[in-house]
Amino acid sequence: MSSILVIGVNSDIGYATSKIFAQNKYNIHLVSRNTYQLEIKKHQPLYYWI
Repeated sequence: MSSILVIGVNSDIGYATSKIFAQNKYNIHLVSRNTYQLEIKKHQPLYYWI
């Protein structure tokens, strides 16, 4: 399985990018300067069953 590092996950573009890779079954590593916002996003599901 492939992995990806997404930097700037608190931006809408970074978060949307991480969702796309999650749907394609990548291992995702999220990086952000704002750790509080990153903790909130960590608990949101990135992958939705369709």
